[in-house]
Amino acid sequence: MIATPSRSDAGASLERLLPRLRALLVAARLWARGGKLQAKAVDQALDEALLELHRHHVARIPVYRRLALDAGVEDVPDAATIARELMVTSDLFKSYDPAWLTERDFEALTDWLGTLFVREPAVSLEGVSDLADWRAHLRSGGVFVGISSGTSGRPSFVPRDHATLTALRRNGAIYARATYGNLFPTNPDCLLLTGDGIALGIQAAARGLGAGAEHVHHLDPAGVDGGWHEAIAFLAAASGAERPVLVFGTPPLVDELCARAEADLRRPPAPGSAVVTGGGWKTVRATTPAELLGRVERALGIPPAYVVDVYGATELNAYLLRCPHGSYHVPPIIRAVVLDDLLAPLEGDDVTGLLGFLDAFALSYPGFVIPGDVARVVRRACPCGLDGQAVVGPIERAPEHETRGCATALHAGAT
Repeated sequence: MIATPSRSDAGASLERLLPRLRALLVAARLWARGGKLQAKAVDQALDEALLELHRHHVARIPVYRRLALDAGVEDVPDAATIARELMVTSDLFKSYDPAWLTERDFEALTDWLGTLFVREPAVSLEGVSDLADWRAHLRSGGVFVGISSGTSGRPSFVPRDHATLTALRRNGAIYARATYGNLFPTNPDCLLLTGDGIALGIQAAARGLGAGAEHVHHLDPAGVDGGWHEAIAFLAAASGAERPVLVFGTPPLVDELCARAEADLRRPPAPGSAVVTGGGWKTVRATTPAELLGRVERALGIPPAYVVDVYGATELNAYLLRCPHGSYHVPPIIRAVVLDDLLAPLEGDDVTGLLGFLDAFALSYPGFVIPGDVARVVRRACPCGLDGQAVVGPIERAPEHETRGCATALHAGAT
């Protein structure tokens, strides 16, 4: 049986985990550069990391400990047991009483958040009047709350500590630019069609893409014409200086940018510019993905080969990049799991079902998550040069899960 240490010393049980995480990041960097994935060694390292993380969670996260005790698997022999018994749906992160939000009972909301978090949030809530204040007070105590709001309007809250927030911000950079080094321009200007901040996973991804860029512009919904006037002016300035641009946003926002650019941008961005989309279409799909590629090329002069889509979830600390052959490659720092209708894992190198992930970098909250999407996952070498797991074909929302709404939430000024 795993002993229950003081939750105030959350870093103590990470001593054995951190070297394994560093080894996974090294493997991800080599994999991204086209090196052959040493599948057995990487799987073993990831298994070991997941088992250490399980022990860490059981010792310090009350809701996870209760789940493990109820399933009779406080001690697990392998990562397969975690996938079979201990995965959680995204509903866990919205399992609070909605009356706490409407009645602004932030004490109760904080107590609930503490059941998901690696330690009890030790913050003063004096003067907290709304959600933004609550999150700001939590940040002062080292609790960084990510938000995903679905069509129900009931947000999910994902609590991260400093270490997990660092993983969210930096993990993608470990493999994204190495994988697509010939796509991402060198020292580009970054036009980020997201609000500034890190509340949403897509905002954290934007922050990572813009890190180190000399010129960065975030779409400001409070600006003139919803911020589009300034966005087009930023593009025009980069074009005039012949600086390549990296554009990042949800497909609907990139579509809107193209519409504005077709009307107002007199000169396309410099050669070598690229577009990265993420967050999906949500409930909006006025343009098909193929049509969007064509529109980007017409409006911005950026060919389809320089447009990359990203799959991610607020509960994850990594994302999947779609290669030119249409595969969303799973970086070897997480593991994709496919489950049947009874939430039992399916085995094989080509399976379709409910998509889940085992995230070894979710150090502060239960990170064995089922986001609520249905997809096909294969394990094979791809013509792009990457091997390992990949999601191929369409990624669709499971019927019983609400549509994610972070594309809408971006306009709510979340930070």
